[in-house]
This record gives sequence, structure tokens and C-alpha cells, in this order.
Amino acid sequence: MNCKALVIEHEPEAIEQIEDVLAALGDEHRLARNLVDARKLIQDGKFSYGLLDWDIPARSWGSRPRVQNSMNLLDEIRQAPGMDGLPVIIMVDRAPEKAEIMVDMMRLAVELAERGHVDFICKPFPTAGRTLDRVIQKNVGNGAAVSPAKRIDAASRNDMASPSRQKKEDARPDDGMEGSSSHQAADVVVAHEAVTLDDFMARFCQERSKQNRICRKKALLAAARHGAVKLPKLAVPHKHGRAKKYFTHDLLAAWQGFLDEGVDLPPLLPQYQAASVPA
Repeated sequence: MNCKALVIEHEPEAIEQIEDVLAALGDEHRLARNLVDARKLIQDGKFSYGLLDWDIPARSWGSRPRVQNSMNLLDEIRQAPGMDGLPVIIMVDRAPEKAEIMVDMMRLAVELAERGHVDFICKPFPTAGRTLDRVIQKNVGNGAAVSPAKRIDAASRNDMASPSRQKKEDARPDDGMEGSSSHQAADVVVAHEAVTLDDFMARFCQERSKQNRICRKKALLAAARHGAVKLPKLAVPHKHGRAKKYFTHDLLAAWQGFLDEGVDLPPLLPQYQAASVPA
């Protein structure tokens, strides 16, 4: 049975690419180019999934695209009858060059993911590897049962466009091979997942008992309090009584630096050591 997509996009070139992909998939779709028109569509009928531009205008004329418009619409989609749990793929333009703006975008990505089933893809859409149709297929049906907050992929458009990255994508096995170590390492480098220190050690470091990980976490926090090391910025605001969370890529980048400063921590697994650089 064909799926029905809710598409919210205002750029003509992107709309043309999306419609080509949906035609190849055999999926129907309804298109809105702004917030006002999208509101009408979400009350109009049921959809199998959504494709939402990172920033959309509020109206069809005289309105500049804003990220907040897309976030507001995502909240309204969750509240619309029959739309709760709808898989939504956020289509993100190439990340800006300034590092501080990139960090803001990554934090916003986490906030969006916490609002429901959300995944990400960069524009212009890749022609090989993690293409738009692959992302759609992964999030609709069996893939939709997996929480995307645990697998946000916001790879930059520059990486996708580079010749070396393109060759790797062309040679990459199909999605059914995602359990391989090399593929997991590649996914981690581009993932902006929020994890606790204990979860990070359990997943990305050499095996230790839970009690040992707790002791190592305390050692790291103590070193940070005394200024021996500097922990990355929190991925999400800290709530009292809950463990602090950090971006996976920040911890990967800083971990070897913690070890170099003499903090007794489990080393990274071999497949993740390439992603670690001195803090």
C-alpha cells in the first residue's frame, strides 16, 4: 500500500527533488509552502510521514523563513487528531561555517528530536548512500519503531558532497549491514546524540562493570571540579535529580584528552578511537 507524505517546503529546487523521489517510491503527497497552508493540511487528512523544511515562512508573501515556524508546526502536528507519533524528517540546509552557530543548530536538533519521531537529512539531497528515499523508508514502517532521538543523523552537506565521502557512500553496504563496526563508527561521528557519562562508557568504551563505570564517572567529575579537565557543554538543560547529558561527538573528541590528563577512565573501543582527538 502506498504511503501519503505531508511535505512542507518553500524552495522550488528542493520541491522538485522531493517530488521526483516520492514519484519513484510511488508515494502520494500534499504540499504546503508555508505555515498557514500547512496548518490546513494537517487538519485535512491522515499522513504516513512528514517532510518538514528546517525553516519555513509563515505566509505565502512578505514572510521570511524562520526555524521557530517549523518548531511550532511540529508541535501542532503532534496535537492534530491522528497525527501523534507521525514520523517527521527535518530537511536541513548546509550548516554555516561558524562553529558557535553549528553548536546552536545541534542543540536545536536535540530539542526537535525530543518533540517526537524526528530524523534529519541535509539539502541538497545526496544522490548516493543516505539518500532521501532511504531515509523515508527507514522511518516509515519497521524503522519508525526506533526512536530517532537515539540516531539523529545531521551530516553536513559539505561532507556529503566531498569526493572522498561520495566514494565511501557508494561503497557502503546496504542498510541491512548497519551492525558492522566501521558503519557504527561512521554513524557516531555524525550523530548528535545526548547521552549520560555512564551510557557513553557502556557503549563506546572498553567493557567495565556497572560499578566500575560509576567509580570512573565520579573520578571524571572530580577532575572537572578541580580544573584538571574540562567537560563539554551540556547537550540539554540539566534537570534536578537527573543525570547530565552530553553530545556523543563532544565526548568522543574529548575522551583521549581526559586519559592524557591521567583520569582513570576506560579507553574507547578501537572502532571509535579515530573519532577522538586531544581535548
